[in-house]
Amino acid sequence: MHSLVLFLSMIAVLAGAEPLLNSDHGLALHGYDPVTYQLPGGPQRGDPAITAVVGDGTYRFASTGHRDTLLARPDHYLPAYGGWCAYAMASADFVDVDPKTFKLIDGRLYLFYNGWLGNTLTAWNKDEAGLHAKADAAWSKLVTERGGK
Repeated sequence: MHSLVLFLSMIAVLAGAEPLLNSDHGLALHGYDPVTYQLPGGPQRGDPAITAVVGDGTYRFASTGHRDTLLARPDHYLPAYGGWCAYAMASADFVDVDPKTFKLIDGRLYLFYNGWLGNTLTAWNKDEAGLHAKADAAWSKLVTERGGK
């Protein structure tokens, strides 16, 4: 798995500095409704007609109720690390995610890369406490350096 992070890190370096929010031209979570991660049935795509702008991203929702729920408690529903891969963030790397590969930890959404190079959630689960601490520290440093929140 270490070679996976190294390879993905090289891609990130070649791409230049990444924004703090993982988005497709401003569309966060690849169009998935962030509230549905906390509900039975798991993540669902949001409706392009039901959106809200939070920070630098536009989020889509399956219903207006979900939109209102997020707006009332954004810190509870928005993904950790700006929606970047939690496993890669432990190395201060920006790696895109598969929005269906996630984990809720103490009610907070963490996303992971899952593709032809492997599934980083599997590696995360082997050392969650250590990787979580490293990812939190790396994210805090990146946000401070870039003047974000």
